[in-house]
Amino acid sequence: MAIIVMMRRKHEEIVEEIEKEGEVDRKRTLALGRGTIRGELNQILGTYSMLNDYEHIAFLTSVAKQFPLDLIGVNDNGIDFIEIKSLKTPLSPSDKKIKELIDNKKVEYKVIEGNLPKSFNIQERPEK
Repeated sequence: MAIIVMMRRKHEEIVEEIEKEGEVDRKRTLALGRGTIRGELNQILGTYSMLNDYEHIAFLTSVAKQFPLDLIGVNDNGIDFIEIKSLKTPLSPSDKKIKELIDNKKVEYKVIEGNLPKSFNIQERPEK
């Protein structure tokens, strides 16, 4: 009987610990989600605030979650590579790498040509 009581207490302790960890994970997930939304909002508002500064603004998108550039702005004075950050948010290592490449003039203009093959076909998948 004593063994059963000890095992039950241990089980309850483990369940309580798992529940606490789950709550911490939920709070962390919410904070990360809010940070992501806030960052995206800053990027959108920042873009609108710069519309009069540039003749052309190009949004840069990537499948990489943290691509280190958001926009390219073009005006008579040149081309600006733009990363929008929240106030006092430091540059990430990938931000610093891109900045270093630009500062060291390791930038090229490239034109890449290509044609899709004639046999290229996209069609709706039949339902099963």
